[in-house]
Amino acid sequence: MAFVEALIKFFADLTPGAVGIWLGVGMFALYWIREFRETRKLSSEDRQARREGFESMVKSLQAENRDLRREMQADREAHAAYRQLCHQETDMLRKQIIDLHDEIAGYKRRLDTQAIKVAQLALPEGKEEQV
Repeated sequence: MAFVEALIKFFADLTPGAVGIWLGVGMFALYWIREFRETRKLSSEDRQARREGFESMVKSLQAENRDLRREMQADREAHAAYRQLCHQETDMLRKQIIDLHDEIAGYKRRLDTQAIKVAQLALPEGKEEQV
């Protein structure tokens, strides 16, 4: 009877935080018991085979990582080459724009010069304005 009263008092004093802690302890205990049951049944040969299986998995993953690193390096080199081509194209286009800007400025100067000559020819002789 004292055990039941102690158990009732224990459950009455439980807080939500304590329930979470005890739930975590229970989950860990179940995990440990399950792993213990699985591993105690294994013979030493089975354990060795399990380790070798993990070892082969690790080796295959390492090889895959090396392949991915090589692929990433090749991608980086291709990207660097592409960026260099883009910079060259940008420089070429910038030079073309500057050349066209200079050509347009030359046409404007020529047009202004022609407009001045036409204005001078349109004035009758002797009536040129004094500037």
